[in-house]
Amino acid sequence: MVAHIRETDGQEQTVKAHCQGTAALCSAYASPVGAARIAKLQGILHDAGKLTEAFQSYIRQESDARRGEIDHSYAGAKYLCELAERTNPAVYGEVSRLIAHTILSHHGIHDWLDSDDEDYMAKRLQNADGFTEVTAHLHEIASDAELLTLLEQAAQEYSSLLSSLKDLARQTSDEKQTKIKCLLFGNAGTLSAILSDRCRPYQYRRFHVRQQYRK
Repeated sequence: MVAHIRETDGQEQTVKAHCQGTAALCSAYASPVGAARIAKLQGILHDAGKLTEAFQSYIRQESDARRGEIDHSYAGAKYLCELAERTNPAVYGEVSRLIAHTILSHHGIHDWLDSDDEDYMAKRLQNADGFTEVTAHLHEIASDAELLTLLEQAAQEYSSLLSSLKDLARQTSDEKQTKIKCLLFGNAGTLSAILSDRCRPYQYRRFHVRQQYRK
């Protein structure tokens, strides 16, 4: 099944190639902060909703559907939350929701409470259009066993990251201020330094540049 068709020459990219390629990039970017498996799951599942006949008709311009009318973002998030719920919700529930938020938002960040103060994510996950098709074809991207293994590893990463951030929260205000500057104005390598207690002043030099500019 096709994820993208290049306009210039009509070359097709399959859902498998797109999702696996995205997963590899996400994993590489997140590895320095100890979140490689979290990011890999995000990449693997972000376009799972394209594994439907409705999307395939749209991408090949064989239907009247317009851009954005087919919700392809919900399916990967829904699958992951259901996987967590049926295996070990106490361990996987929180990290699965975190990853699901990013999958749902990969075309734009959402407010997770709507105008009526209701859970927007829960509403999105109630969608079931084409979901049976998605689960039937999901093995084209990754097997259930592979996804469960990634979820287990992601949960371990999440626990480790939370522990590191809690340690940061317990530090003195001066130490915390320095590391928060690294966190806000640095890159992935900087965040890695924060979590491993190797942050140095040069790593937040952008902070000083921005402060000078504001003056």
